[in-house]
Amino acid sequence: MPSNPDLSSWSNDELQNEWKKRRSSHLFNAGFIGFMIGVLFFGLLQKGWKLLIILLPLWLIYQFVQGSKKNQEVMRSIEEEQKRRGIKS
Repeated sequence: MPSNPDLSSWSNDELQNEWKKRRSSHLFNAGFIGFMIGVLFFGLLQKGWKLLIILLPLWLIYQFVQGSKKNQEVMRSIEEEQKRRGIKS
């Protein structure tokens, strides 16, 4: 799905379904980021200063944060369209 879709042409059901999918994805991203932070701290506490132990979780955290930002933008636009139409999410 493009980052700025034309939501005005979507039906109410399509908007609600997309918002639910995005919400689920948002929760998964938050959980995975927390898990990766835990892996990073565990590796550091175990005196694991190897490059892979530090860079891999950091890179994955960065990728998921960027994806979450894009996801939030689309969720906000969906919520705005729902408010414009008078639909509760």
